[in-house]
Amino acid sequence: MRRTLRRSAFWLGLFIWLAAATTAANADVTYYYTGSPLTNIMPGMCPGAAPPSSCVLYNPSDFIAGDVVLSSPLPDSVAGFSPTLPANVGVGSPVVLQSFSFTDGVNTITNATIAASISSTENFSFTTNSSGAITLGEVGLATEVPSTGPTGTTYSSALIAAGGPNGDLAEYSQPSASGDCCLAASATSSTPGTWTGPVSEMPPPPGPSLYLTVNTGGPNSAPTTAFPDGQPTSITAQLTLATTAPALPNTIQLTVDIPSDVTTIPELAAKLGFSAFDWVQIADLAPPGAAYANYAPDVRVVGVTNDPPPSGWTYFANSPQTIGANPYPFNFEPASLNPDQSHIYSVAHALTMGSTVLNFFDQPGNPCLPPVSAVGGYTGNPIRDSLYSTENCFPEDPAPSGASDSFVTELVGVIPVGSICPDTACYEQGASNNGFPTILPLGEICPDTVISCYSLLLDDLGGQVADFDWTDTFNGEAGGIASNYLGTIDPESGAGGIAILSIDGMQVQVPEPSSATLLLAGLCWFVGMSWLKASRKCEIASQKSAIMSS
Repeated sequence: MRRTLRRSAFWLGLFIWLAAATTAANADVTYYYTGSPLTNIMPGMCPGAAPPSSCVLYNPSDFIAGDVVLSSPLPDSVAGFSPTLPANVGVGSPVVLQSFSFTDGVNTITNATIAASISSTENFSFTTNSSGAITLGEVGLATEVPSTGPTGTTYSSALIAAGGPNGDLAEYSQPSASGDCCLAASATSSTPGTWTGPVSEMPPPPGPSLYLTVNTGGPNSAPTTAFPDGQPTSITAQLTLATTAPALPNTIQLTVDIPSDVTTIPELAAKLGFSAFDWVQIADLAPPGAAYANYAPDVRVVGVTNDPPPSGWTYFANSPQTIGANPYPFNFEPASLNPDQSHIYSVAHALTMGSTVLNFFDQPGNPCLPPVSAVGGYTGNPIRDSLYSTENCFPEDPAPSGASDSFVTELVGVIPVGSICPDTACYEQGASNNGFPTILPLGEICPDTVISCYSLLLDDLGGQVADFDWTDTFNGEAGGIASNYLGTIDPESGAGGIAILSIDGMQVQVPEPSSATLLLAGLCWFVGMSWLKASRKCEIASQKSAIMSS
């Protein structure tokens, strides 16, 4: 009897083990793809819309990301292997494509959207090494869906090509306002992304975190003796809500507690008592200045000012992308006032990757900044050199040697008029452009006598987070604070460029020439801008002390 029970237990155990092994072998597995940033953005030709650049939808921080679910792991050491589509089960490979989902920050294509399209493409090709890891995984997806326009039925299409050896491609085509079809936008990356997996069972996802990424970018300005390759003339920042840090340089994790059920940046803003997140930028512009505000179009703006100022800069009127924009005191207008995703001063344009990334971009230029020893003259451009003395830059009283425009850019939570200040670092901003917002005490209501109210983002210890300081010495023409037009800069129109000084209070190590001029520029920034952070820290500490003593 004992032997029979022992033998029965053996066969029962073997059966359970075989069943478990069979289940594990047949379990679906997932491969994940993360692409490189789509930094090469190409506006499309848009019939019926002007200018063509009004159709630009992609941001330099967008990237293609997605996953592929298969019925079993890919074989080892295969090249150009394609899994079997569900409709062809029993005909092709035993590895069946169960589902997929890919997004480029603007569009998302899944097996469901492919099935719903009137015309579609889905191609998958994988190459693996001896361990079964993907060394090359190419995915091509395209959809076309009908929509009703003023001239009848038109068609919008999306294309995502990921995993290629030369990078990724994202493309979106949509009807124009007149009903014609137009290529709205496309973007590519310069380097391929990475595949991970297979994963048969995902662990519980970690809670989300906030990350701040700040970097300078091209095009570079004219070469100088100190910078033979020129200097960067643009600056980008991304506030990212994610479970892992973005694979980008100059990325830091912000010390802010995030509720586990938050999935987007607008949701996080609402949880913290704000209507939205936005950027506030304070500039300290070197005299004699070359910027004009709409509230006084004949007076140069110098010294400390909001950027943009009340009613915006005068160059806002020169482009359909900015005409009528008045985001003051913020960098972007709220989606409730400006839902146009192609308008560069709309927060709808700044939110990407499923509203998990809030972008910032600036490309200033000040043609009245002083010479910086460009190769071949003042700017390195003989025409620009001759203009310096004739375009009203006060050559008899030029900017001092080493002068620069300085900026403090801060992430803030927007407090609508009539709402209560939810934190100890709230400010109300009136219409006067003096750069000094007034404290809004904790628990006070944002009054209807001001333009708007906002709060700095604080950590658990009450310190400010998500801010960065930078300077600009570019004396050419750019689409930013001191230009007469908005668009791609002429990199040869001047020398100098942007330098990031600190991110979230931490100094950024950037390659700088050993120059007394740059030292002087740094001292000018310190004298001109340190008041802002120092005064705000004192204000926050004073409010906290008053609250604790009451």
